Amino acid sequence: MKESRIAKVYASVLNVPAATFGMTQFKAKAQVGKAAGDFGAAAEVSLIGRTSVGDPRPPLNRGPTLADVNRTLDRLATADGDTEQRAAILHMIQTYTPLEHKWLLRIVLKDLKARIRHEAMLAHFHEVRTGVACLPRRRLFRRAAAGVP
Repeated sequence: MKESRIAKVYASVLNVPAATFGMTQFKAKAQVGKAAGDFGAAAEVSLIGRTSVGDPRPPLNRGPTLADVNRTLDRLATADGDTEQRAAILHMIQTYTPLEHKWLLRIVLKDLKARIRHEAMLAHFHEVRTGVACLPRRRLFRRAAAGVP
């Protein structure tokens, strides 16, 4: 799903006109202010007051677990057709805060805007560091199968 399709499904589930809904106009500064150009941030701004869960969560409500988030993302990924997509989005609206929607949508769109290079992550998690990241995948898999770091 792309931004425009996601925005239209959200507008449909929330029963708001798509033409005036901030998520469908996420590039327009007049609609979403500082969030213009960032679909996840525009979603957060657009969903304030429209989700079943307030932001921030009440102190005793820890929120969804990582397993819950995984199930939600799987449900959204496997949704075929308008009805299943609407059901998945409705579940998200009933379960997650606007801030959580922002990050879930960034995950779905593969646009985390984390501003960190893969070399920095690899250096933190792997002792061989960037030398391995530069290897072709086939050679990298052979080295991993042989137990070579």
